Amino acid sequence: MDRREAVRLLGAIAAVPFLPANAEDVSFAERVHEALQGSARFRTFDPAQQELVARLVDAIIPRTDTPGALDVRVPEFIDHVLTDWASESERRVLLAGLADVDARARSLGAATFVGLDPTRQAGLLRMLDVERAATSGAGHAFGQVKSLAVYGYFTSGAVQRDVLRTQMVFAAFDGCAPA
Repeated sequence: MDRREAVRLLGAIAAVPFLPANAEDVSFAERVHEALQGSARFRTFDPAQQELVARLVDAIIPRTDTPGALDVRVPEFIDHVLTDWASESERRVLLAGLADVDARARSLGAATFVGLDPTRQAGLLRMLDVERAATSGAGHAFGQVKSLAVYGYFTSGAVQRDVLRTQMVFAAFDGCAPA
């Protein structure tokens, strides 16, 4: 097994907890990804939040020899989920947590998380990852963004087709197909 095949296999294994548990969940992910086709625009995140979420998801799933989270429009996926599927309280808690991420960056000497140098960004992300089980604040927001990033990434058509080489939904049932 070469490195590329090992990465593909590990990606498939890592995706299992995030794969839809039932047909309704598959339909949800498909509907969100379909809504992103064309010129989907941000409706919940303001420009600063868009940049922050883009930086976070790029750190979580960067582009390598496979597409990264930005390549499959994960920030737009997260915005769409927040806008159309999250409750007002869930949206408010996440947005407050994103503001707290920037507040943490200010305590490290930068105006925003995006303004931190890559080493300090990575250090702050490690701290937030430890705190992701919190019910509010920066750690909670990071945990939510991370979960949505992984879910959005692995349910995207490009990743399923080109990285995992799976097909989540089949066009039709053919009961007479040879086995």
